[in-house]
Amino acid sequence: MESQSGSDALKSLLKDFEKDILRAQKEQMEEYMTGFHVKSDVPCGDRKPFVIITVPHAKCTAGIEKHSCDYYAAESARILSSKLNADEIDNIVLEGDKNRFDIDLNRVESKDTEFHFILNGLIRQNSDRNILLIDMHSGRFKENDSPFVPFHQPITLGNQIADTIATEFKSNIPEGSIDNFVVNKVMSWDVPAILIEVNEEKDVSLEQFSQLRDIIVDYMDDYCTVKKGGNK
Repeated sequence: MESQSGSDALKSLLKDFEKDILRAQKEQMEEYMTGFHVKSDVPCGDRKPFVIITVPHAKCTAGIEKHSCDYYAAESARILSSKLNADEIDNIVLEGDKNRFDIDLNRVESKDTEFHFILNGLIRQNSDRNILLIDMHSGRFKENDSPFVPFHQPITLGNQIADTIATEFKSNIPEGSIDNFVVNKVMSWDVPAILIEVNEEKDVSLEQFSQLRDIIVDYMDDYCTVKKGGNK
């Protein structure tokens, strides 16, 4: 039987190993994010809006008891997309094709997957438009009465719309991290982005999706005023 001291030593070793992995991932992330920047010669006020809705954890796997996918995210993205279409806001939904336990498409190690190849192409191809990326997730937020939980991120380009969503739906605003690869990668390219969790503890109504759509439409109308940095 392993001694207590031996067990503690193993735990300490594993913790140090985990720190080394996180440090390496952060360095890889920072190096990757410096390699591209969205530029346009079209004045901001002359550009048309374009919304990209990503769902990196869309693919579920049967038989896994853990939260193997974001159960509400894909359907929520489609509903929001239809609401934006009704307001003639061009948009596209990009759903992940990998289960998060095979490879997490919201982490830097997924940078060479088809999902990110398509996302990068969408941004490059639409660089003459005012792009907003919405990274849609879902989870259980029992202590939060809001249907939508927006996150702040280390790169703050999307924090203003996060604040508006939080105020409208009376939500708290958790702090995201640099590990949230999709939004932080895109914001490092001077494209506003926001991570939104749909609360799986709530029955989200179509009216609430309409409210979310209205916030996005207002944001796109004021895009050139509220967007910080980049080409104005």
